[in-house]
Amino acid sequence: MTTIREVARVSGVGLGTVSRALNGDPRVRPETRARVIAVAEQLGYRPNVLAQAMRTKSSRTVGLIVPDLQNEFFMAGAEVVQHRLAESGYRLIIGCSDNQDHLDRNILQSMAERRVDAILHVPCTPSGSTSLRETFPDLPVVEFCRRSSRDDVDSVIGDEEVGAADVVTHLVGLGHKHIALITGPTTLSTSEARIRGFRRGLQAAKIPLRHCPIASVEFTSHAAENATEELLQRHPEVTAIFAASSRGTAGVMRALHHRRLAVPEQMSVVGFLDPDWFDSVQPRVTCFKLPLGQMGTAAAVLLVERLNHAVPRRPRRIVIPGELLVRDSTAPPKPAAATKSARARPAKTTTKTTKTQAAGRASG
Repeated sequence: MTTIREVARVSGVGLGTVSRALNGDPRVRPETRARVIAVAEQLGYRPNVLAQAMRTKSSRTVGLIVPDLQNEFFMAGAEVVQHRLAESGYRLIIGCSDNQDHLDRNILQSMAERRVDAILHVPCTPSGSTSLRETFPDLPVVEFCRRSSRDDVDSVIGDEEVGAADVVTHLVGLGHKHIALITGPTTLSTSEARIRGFRRGLQAAKIPLRHCPIASVEFTSHAAENATEELLQRHPEVTAIFAASSRGTAGVMRALHHRRLAVPEQMSVVGFLDPDWFDSVQPRVTCFKLPLGQMGTAAAVLLVERLNHAVPRRPRRIVIPGELLVRDSTAPPKPAAATKSARARPAKTTTKTTKTQAAGRASG
């Protein structure tokens, strides 16, 4: 097994310099750090991370807990965070809570016991990291994309309330007065924010809330598809649907396809976030996009500042604004008579896979 002494000998520097270079110490010159890392990789050197953490009280690792490994939004966010943390000499390890409280608590505890230096947490319950904070009160936690009900942790989130209000404003501007919202579980901060923004937009436009139904379902395309079918049966007057998740958008589009309702001629659709397929299917999907790169960078910078004790101890809440991308899936509503028969008779389901169905499986 290659030792740190061999890395020092081949690199032509001292043991201390090798240790500092591998740990990302800013006092090491960039060219020296690059030479040491290259030699370490060439020799196959692998540090004893646990022993190193016990000795230095720092593992140079950060834990990231996400609710869904298949959700491209969270995975793209993880990639941004990983690159930014690497610039400061930290590695990233990822755990998946599957939006289940007991798994979330177990992963939080496990990461803390393995001496991660900090945790980026996408909470799946209002309690967030409460159990961890009771056991490891000094471990920095930054909530990412979602917020818990805690007021003693940092958070970096998108301005989803403003985004939802902007979506309503756009649809109302086209002439829609019967708009439906399909969003996620109301226990999540993201769903709460999107509902608040949706209602705020309706109130600003003086549209009665009773004219605009809201469905809260799991973040799956299947759940959104079922919700769309039920919604159109109960509220045939709806002319636009705001699907407040990318998977939800796929489910909505599939339900409309089964009913032979053309988008946007017979039903306008707006999505949330902006997975690649939104801009490649026909019609291209209008959506509210959050700046994932900016959010990931802000979270990583805040976390490193916490680790370096470079910011006040008072918790910070950073809200990143997004933008409405108007594409082809929204248009002025048609007269009710033009779509009445199509709404009443859903088409037969086939086994043929459409572009939207494939996209629904691939995005989150």
